[in-house]
This record gives sequence, structure tokens and C-alpha cells, in this order.
Amino acid sequence: MIKMAHTTYEDEKSALQVELLKVQHWVQDTGQKFVLLFEGRDAAGKGGTIKRFTEHLNPRAARVVALNKPTDEERGQWFFQRYVKHLPTAGEMVLYDRSWYNRASFDKWDDYTEAKEAMFFYTDTADAPWTVIRSNDKKRARLTCMRHFLSQLDYPDKDPSVARPPDPKIYHQAEAIVHSSDHVLAASLHPQRNKT
Repeated sequence: MIKMAHTTYEDEKSALQVELLKVQHWVQDTGQKFVLLFEGRDAAGKGGTIKRFTEHLNPRAARVVALNKPTDEERGQWFFQRYVKHLPTAGEMVLYDRSWYNRASFDKWDDYTEAKEAMFFYTDTADAPWTVIRSNDKKRARLTCMRHFLSQLDYPDKDPSVARPPDPKIYHQAEAIVHSSDHVLAASLHPQRNKT
């Protein structure tokens, strides 16, 4: 894939951020609540994507939650328990930089992959689907993430030329990733694939 020109990136990012502002006003006016969870390996681009998401949003109605390692007390609780107090109120958007699902061994690539696929399998639902965005190209990944979010919503004054569906080469539903995997979880879902 050809590297994206900086001016093209900045122009597209600015247009998407205008749409994000429209969404924020709509969320505040209608009292809706949004939670966006960003998961991924270290250096996958979570922080950079979140920064571009929130860059021009009103921080009173759009918060980023990035919690440190759990305390001794928190380690004895349910994984998600310490995140509950950070959930949004009416008219608010909360972006989690990692979440209660992120409990995988970081020094073990294959183990992390299996844990990720298990997370997708057990937690990907129609109401709260996981979306997988390839982040080899950070600029395209950021734009794709914003575009995907915007394309799912029906907010006032939406510009469909900006908030259009993302590039299918970069964006995938989690279900497709799990079913195309050759790891243990996928093998248990598709036992016939291991037959010779």
C-alpha cells in the first residue's frame, strides 16, 4: 500500500473531526451514552487514534480512561469492576485505552493472539461488536477508525462523503478474524480444518 501523503491525511482527519463534533453535539442534545474500547498490542496505535478522536471534542463530554495496573485490592475484584465508575453519563462519550478484557501474557505473542481471539468469540455481540483495524499504517488506521464510528451513526447534518464506510482492506469485523485463524480457538470452532 502506498504511503499516505501528509496533506491528504491532515485534510481527511480534519473533515472527520468536524463530523465527530457533530456527533458530540447530537449525543449531548439527545442524552445518549457511548463507550469506545480500544484494545491492541503495545505500539498498535491505540493512544494515537484516541488522541485524534478527541483532539477537538469538548473534554467535559468526552473522556479518555487509561487506568494503571490494578492495585492489590483491585486484583481481588472482577476485572471490569474498576471500570464501572468511569462509564458515561447521559450526553457523554468515554474512550477506554484498554479495558477489562485486556488480561493477556504481553511477552507471549501466540498466547496473546489466542486470548484476543477468545475475547472476540465470547464478547462480540450484535449490540456491542468488535471491529478490527489493521494498524500497519498508523495514519490510515486512525482515519479508518473514525470513519467506521461515524458511518454507523445517523446524526444530524451528516456528510456521507466524509462519514462513509471504511476501506475493507483495513477494517474487519472480529467474527471474520476469528473464523479465519489457525490458532487453537479457531481450530476448536472448525475441527474439520485440522483433518488431512
